[in-house]
Amino acid sequence: SSEFVVFLELPRQDSANSLLDTSKTRTSDDILLVLSVLVYSFPQHSEMIDVKICLVGPSMSGKTYLSRLLAETAAAQENSMYEPTAACRIQELDRKVGQYNDRVNVQLWDCSGDPKYQSCLPAIAKDVNGLVLCYNCESENQEQELEKWYQALASAGMGNLVTSLVRIIAIKLSPGAPRREYGMQGKMKKLHHVTVVLPPNPQDAREGTYQALQELDNLAEAIIARRREKEQQAAEGGTH
Repeated sequence: SSEFVVFLELPRQDSANSLLDTSKTRTSDDILLVLSVLVYSFPQHSEMIDVKICLVGPSMSGKTYLSRLLAETAAAQENSMYEPTAACRIQELDRKVGQYNDRVNVQLWDCSGDPKYQSCLPAIAKDVNGLVLCYNCESENQEQELEKWYQALASAGMGNLVTSLVRIIAIKLSPGAPRREYGMQGKMKKLHHVTVVLPPNPQDAREGTYQALQELDNLAEAIIARRREKEQQAAEGGTH
């Protein structure tokens, strides 16, 4: 990555701090000067960063509907009937995340919830960076099913993902449905867990989609931070 830093020479009797002093009257040129310092003194990451995130969970949990809403696909807007996923579907979306506005190409791997496709998980898990576990919180059995999927994912090679790179999204398809208490067990208790409301009409799902998108951005940011941390550790290890 490249860093661009602009050094601006300020008048000796003035400083950036004094330019920010609201008790003094400043010109538009002064304000632009301060903004230039604030913007360009941070690292700028211009390259596109690829991130692979798998959406996994029981059948009919809303994974495909969620991924299509996030990717703003035409299929999501058509409000079509339920279509079981065969193995997996891949959606892509470009995002800007983090304080440096990293440009990220997010690949959402929408994995089938049909147990007959569990044999595909090792191939799907290859080079995965993050994981989103989805379930329908209006169904009494899906929490237990999700725990079984999490165990299967660990066996498939996704168990090495640190807690910060895994999210649980509980999907409510009926806004008026009562909210069920989370009953996750074991390691799943430690995972970040949110509920989003996604009514069948996409127009009514905007708030839930925005909330899920924020979760996705936070996950992508955590993935990038983890990747850079490993790169830095490798670089420091090579200097010894």
